[in-house]
Amino acid sequence: MDLCELRKAFEAGTLGKYQFAQQAFLLHRRLFEYPSFLEGTNIHRIEIVEAGVILELKSPPIRLFAPPEDEHHTAVASLNFRAVEGPEFAMACKLFPATGTFFDVGANAGFYGLGIATCFPKARVVAAEAIPQTFENLRRNIALNSLTNIIAHNVGISDRCGEAMFYFNPTISGAASACATADPEAQPIRCPVQTLDALVETSQAGLDFLKCDVEGAELMVLRGGEGSLRRHKPIVFCEMLRKWSARFNYHPNDIIHFLSELGYTCHTLADSESTLIPFARMTDSTVETNFFFLHREKHQDLSAQQA
Repeated sequence: MDLCELRKAFEAGTLGKYQFAQQAFLLHRRLFEYPSFLEGTNIHRIEIVEAGVILELKSPPIRLFAPPEDEHHTAVASLNFRAVEGPEFAMACKLFPATGTFFDVGANAGFYGLGIATCFPKARVVAAEAIPQTFENLRRNIALNSLTNIIAHNVGISDRCGEAMFYFNPTISGAASACATADPEAQPIRCPVQTLDALVETSQAGLDFLKCDVEGAELMVLRGGEGSLRRHKPIVFCEMLRKWSARFNYHPNDIIHFLSELGYTCHTLADSESTLIPFARMTDSTVETNFFFLHREKHQDLSAQQA
């Protein structure tokens, strides 16, 4: 029996007080393992409240609800694997102008969007998340962190406006995609989509930094934002994986070429994790998955600092 069933049995008189306390403590005992398990992770605190389980991160200093069904949630992954994309977030903070506008495309639980909004109170964050269930979790996290400088939109970003089919497995919310996957548990769900250009226009905001992580549809996002990219020349932080882009019939090098035509150079994190190094072309031996694109003219000074 689980805890609630045990208490019901005790309150119904079918389980004695001593037996209830003994059996419940066998389940409670796992709580006392967590202080040691937290050591060396990016998790500062775990809160158990009536509304759910909240994990507080060290960097960025944000709090995230952990949905009980999501085995690979950002906060849970930070607990299991000690940290998630810490060097990437630190570099994003290093490059981001403190009073700029940050677009978080594929926001998921809000690790990047909430992190930037917290670390840069004068910044403006625009977050886009297509999956309704994930979007509700994002909204809860925005409220949980009492953030007023972030606006969330329940919309997918693509190269067209309208609707599109997405495939979503609630146990792996971060792997939702606009392309059918091999995951037998992923269910189709129709969601509204619009272009990045349309979102920038309706947000009536600038565009200083674009984070794009949409499980293979990154090239579509960029194509649908070409006007904004040309006009604002933001820093672009983009995930590129060969296995995901192949499902959309392109190669990550197509993204590098597309952005190069707009004046961008591609970079990856150096081994020191505090500087960027130029990256020319992805091959079958490439292990990096996250890439920073700097505009050759607008970001000359940033590029010089990284050299």
